[in-house]
Amino acid sequence: MARPICCVSSAVFLPCALIAPVYCEARDPTIELRRGVGVHAWMNWSEVRQRQRDEYVWPPYGDSQGRPRFGQDDVVRIKRMGFDFVCLSVDPGPLLSVTGGKRQEALRILASKIEMIVSHGLNVFLDLYPVNQVSKYGIKAINVPTDNPMARRYRSVVRDTARMIANLSHDRVALELMNELACSLETIPS
Repeated sequence: MARPICCVSSAVFLPCALIAPVYCEARDPTIELRRGVGVHAWMNWSEVRQRQRDEYVWPPYGDSQGRPRFGQDDVVRIKRMGFDFVCLSVDPGPLLSVTGGKRQEALRILASKIEMIVSHGLNVFLDLYPVNQVSKYGIKAINVPTDNPMARRYRSVVRDTARMIANLSHDRVALELMNELACSLETIPS
């Protein structure tokens, strides 16, 4: 049966209705998340150019020096500890910084990390988690009205990420559209 991909949104300004639905074949449209652990540094804080702190080193989401490494041994340990899912926070900045083939390359890297986690029997809660490492793609840059070009760009990143998830061979990934929206209640339209 066709169904929209599972989306969770804490971002009031970016409701699911603004994102073109992504449909995929699913045996069971639910994903059960009972006991999870957050993995933050692995897919956030991509390496940036030393002299120009406003550009990501390509390809993103790699295991560079000085960053915590996270691999299969860690996933096995998480599973043995009784967790059933990993909340994987991912900085959308590298995805916002490119389009076309380069964005697809970054999404393939992300898909391979998800597949590694899922292959050990864990579900994934993919959490788009903007960081301010490169300010032009940070939370303030994307926390803009929906008609702003950056908001449209962010929606394209969410759509592309949802399509990537929909093309995986299983139904073990949930997508959070944005973590920790940075605004006051007065700025949210009623």
